[in-house]
Amino acid sequence: MTDEIKQKIMQVVQQMDPEKVMNDQIWDVHFLDLGITSIEFIHLMVAIEKAFNIELPDDALDIDKHSTLQSVSELIYWIIGGDPFGASSL
Repeated sequence: MTDEIKQKIMQVVQQMDPEKVMNDQIWDVHFLDLGITSIEFIHLMVAIEKAFNIELPDDALDIDKHSTLQSVSELIYWIIGGDPFGASSL
């Protein structure tokens, strides 16, 4: 499921910025280092909400709290009922 989430996130990012290069190395890079401003981050999160048909918690709109695509994908996985850290198996 995480691959499906990442794939959908990549589609959302590329729809917002078709010139954005998406590869495996960018998942842990801070949004600001990717050239995504705080305003663009808000637009990205709204687009992600629409793409996944979910409502993100208010703190998800904090670029310092969810500062990478990886952290956003883990948040989405958790929201839709998954456990990105495998804690349920402990």
